[in-house]
Order: sequence, then C-alpha cells, then structure tokens
Amino acid sequence: KVTVSVLYWCGRLGASASVPMSAAPSYVRIKRHKQTIFLHCDLHNDTVLVLKERIEKLTDVPVLQQRLLLGKQALELNTSLYDCGIEKEDAELVLVLATGEDEWEDPQEALEGPPQAPADGAGDKPAA
Repeated sequence: KVTVSVLYWCGRLGASASVPMSAAPSYVRIKRHKQTIFLHCDLHNDTVLVLKERIEKLTDVPVLQQRLLLGKQALELNTSLYDCGIEKEDAELVLVLATGEDEWEDPQEALEGPPQAPADGAGDKPAA
C-alpha cells in the first residue's frame, strides 16, 4: 500500500498526515476579487462548512457571511463537496459575501473586484 505525506496548509497549518495514495487530497479554487485561494480537501468527506471554516481562518470573514457558488448554484453547508457536484479536483468556486440580512453580492462583482474610486477626484463632492 502506497502512502504519501501531505501538508495541509489550510486549516491545519504545519500538520502533516500520511494517507493512502488513492485517497490523496484534492483541491478546489476559491475565486474572489481577482484573487484565488487554493484549498486542499477530501471531495467525498469534507463538507461546504469545512471549506467555509478554512476560508474564515484565512480571511476573517465569518462562515455565515460567506456563500460559495459552483456555477450559479449556492452550496449547502452540510453537504459533501462530492454531493454538491464537485467530482474532480481543481473545481472553481466563487466566494460572495453578505451585504445585509439575506442580501448577497452579485457573483460577477465578486469576481471582478470592488468598484474603483475615480483617480482624478471627479467623484468628490464640491466644496460648500
């Protein structure tokens, strides 16, 4: 039986574990504001909640203020990644954040980034 030593750099910084080669962890890509977070995961056993907890450790954004999208589908907290339709590694998820109670960012805005302020000050209010 072949084993491989894997470094979990998200959620368990510095912790290594030996796992059978057939169960070697996969990864998913979490995209937001032109940035990508790569998270190692077990597609069959890790849930969306586990991913959100890892994201919270990296970004300080609470789990309940995060929504992960696979395409246009919002992923449910207690569902395994595999059951959400993530069947192979390198899946791309979009992270959108709550903007209010039951209100969420537009996914396209979450990918493109926050609006830029005018560089020339044209958006400033005139002095009174």
